[in-house]
Amino acid sequence: MVDAARQPLIEVKTFTEVEKVEGYVGNFVVTLREKTKYVRADRCNGCGACTKACPVEIPNYFEMNLAPRKAAYIPMSQAVPLIYNIDMDACIHCYKCVEACGALEAIDFSMEDKLVEQEIGAIVVATGFSHFDPTPMTEYGYGRFPNVITAMEVERLNNSAGPTNGALIRPSDGKSPKQIAIELNARGCKTKRGRPWNKGNLHHILRSCVYAGKVSHKGEIFEGEHEAIVDQETWETVQRFMDANTAKSDLTRKSEYMSALKGILYCGHCGGAMTAVSTTKKGGKRYTYYKCSRDSRRAISRCPLRQVPAARLEDVVFAQMSPVFRTPLMASCLAGMDGIDARGLADALGPPFWREATSVEKHRLAELLIERIRLYEDRMELELKAEGIKAFKEEIDHENSNG
Repeated sequence: MVDAARQPLIEVKTFTEVEKVEGYVGNFVVTLREKTKYVRADRCNGCGACTKACPVEIPNYFEMNLAPRKAAYIPMSQAVPLIYNIDMDACIHCYKCVEACGALEAIDFSMEDKLVEQEIGAIVVATGFSHFDPTPMTEYGYGRFPNVITAMEVERLNNSAGPTNGALIRPSDGKSPKQIAIELNARGCKTKRGRPWNKGNLHHILRSCVYAGKVSHKGEIFEGEHEAIVDQETWETVQRFMDANTAKSDLTRKSEYMSALKGILYCGHCGGAMTAVSTTKKGGKRYTYYKCSRDSRRAISRCPLRQVPAARLEDVVFAQMSPVFRTPLMASCLAGMDGIDARGLADALGPPFWREATSVEKHRLAELLIERIRLYEDRMELELKAEGIKAFKEEIDHENSNG
C-alpha cells in the first residue's frame, strides 16, 4: 500500500466506501462516501500525542484482538496516509486528545462524511474476504484452549510490527518453549525425522495425549489401546501449566517506548527483521536491544549479530543523517528536486534535533526518511526514501511559515 501511494498515477482513497455507481463502461459516475476521521489531514503530523492521552482501550481488530488500541488510533504502523482516526463508537468525549494535540488543532469533532462524485472509465471489483471463525469446530478446541490459535493470529504474533514484536509466544502465559528446545539440541536429541528441535515440535509433544496412553477425536479424549509413557498426573500437570493464564504476561499492554528503527532495520546476514526487545535488570533499570527475529525463532542461534544495544545503534543511525546530506553525492542527487537544499536538510537533522525528539517522533521520521537499514557485524547500509525527503522538506517549510 505504501508503494501504491508513492506511484504518481495512483490515487489511494482510504476510509472511503462506494455509495452508488451509474453510467456504463468507459463513462461511469461513482459516488464515494469519504468517511470522516475527525482529524484534519492537512494538520495531523502523525506524532501520536492523541493516542498517548486517550484513556480508552478497546480490542485491536487488526492485531486479531491480541492487543488493545485507543479510541484515537492509526489502524497499523504502515498506514497510508499516516493520519490518526477518532473511533466515535469508543470515544467518551473527554477531549484529552484535543488538549494533547495543542496548537496543531488537528482534531475536529464537527467534521462529517463527504459525498464525492468521480468520473471513472473502468471498475475492478475486489471483494476481499472475511476471517473464518473456527469456534464452531469444537474438535480443535479453539476458544476453549488458550494456546489454540488461528493462522492469522500466528501471523500477527510472528510479525515484527505485531503485538509481541515478532516473538512467537504462548498466549496463555507469554512464555516460549525455546529454552527446552535448546537443551534438547545441546544433548544431541533429534526429532523422529532426524531434525533439530524447535518450538513447534515441543508444543506438539506437550499437548499430545498419545504419550499419556490416550487418543483424541473431535475435541474429546478417549482411552487408547497403547501403553502410556507418561503417567496421568504428570500429563495433567503439564496441561494445567500450559493452560494457566498468569498475570506475568499481558498481551494487552505494550511499552510506551517505541523503537525508533521498528520496521526498517534488517539483519544484513539473513535478511530477517530486527525487532526491539527489552529487559529490566535489578534496580528497575531497563535495557533495550535489537535482535534478529529469524534468529530468535531458531533453537540454536546462528546469527553473528546476536543482539545490539538499541540506544547505541539509534544514536549511530541518527548521527549519520546530517553528514549524509552534506556529501557531494547526496547534494548532486537532490539537485534535481525542486526546492530541496541538501545543506538545509543537513542543518535541520543535526544533533540538537535528535536530542530533543521523542522516541515516537524519531520512529515517524525514520520511517519517513529511511527505506531500509541493513546491519552487519562491521558496517551498516542505509537506503533513503526520495519521496520521504520531499515530505520532510514540506514539513520544515510548513513549520517555518507558521513560525
